[in-house]
Amino acid sequence: LGVAVLAKLCRDAAALLGEAYEPEIVELHHEKKGDAPSGTALMLGRQIARSRGWNFDEAACFGRQGKVGPRPAKSLGLHAVRGGTAIGEHRVLFLGPGETLELTHRAESRETFARGAIRAALYLVGKKPGRYEIADAVGAWLFEWGTLPLAVVLLAMTAAVFVSMSRTYTTRLQDRII
Repeated sequence: LGVAVLAKLCRDAAALLGEAYEPEIVELHHEKKGDAPSGTALMLGRQIARSRGWNFDEAACFGRQGKVGPRPAKSLGLHAVRGGTAIGEHRVLFLGPGETLELTHRAESRETFARGAIRAALYLVGKKPGRYEIADAVGAWLFEWGTLPLAVVLLAMTAAVFVSMSRTYTTRLQDRII
C-alpha cells in the first residue's frame, strides 16, 4: 500500500510544484537484485512524467557520468544502488529553488508484499473471470500501474513471499542443526 500512496504523492507533487522543481529518483535494493532501475522506480518516473505531460522515454536520464553539462529541461534522473540485504527503498526528490521535497518508501520486510498480495487476492474473490489490474484491487484513484495485469503483480508478490519464507525456514533449520 505504501508504494501506491507514494505513486499518488509523486503525481500530485509533480503537478503542484511545477517545472521549477526537478525530479530525481534514487532506489536501493539488495546485492542480488538483477534489474536496475527497479520496476517500481520506473513506474514512479512514469507517474511523474505523465503528471507533467512529458514523454518518459525522452525525459529519463539513467545515472550521470563524466562531463554531462547543465541539466536539460524536462529531465528525470533515475539512479540505482545495489548492496547488502536491503529489501527496497525508493526516494523521490523534487529539487527546487532553495528547497528540496523528498518522498521516501522503505520496505522493511517482505511480509509487506505478502499483505499486498493477500489484499489483492481477497479482492478477486467472487469476481467474474477476466483481466483485472492492481488498480482495481487497491483503488484506481490511488494506484496506477498502467496496463500491468493484476495476475502478473500477484505472481511477482507471491514469488517474493516464497523466497522470504524459504529463507526463514532455512535459517530455522540451520539454527536447529547448530
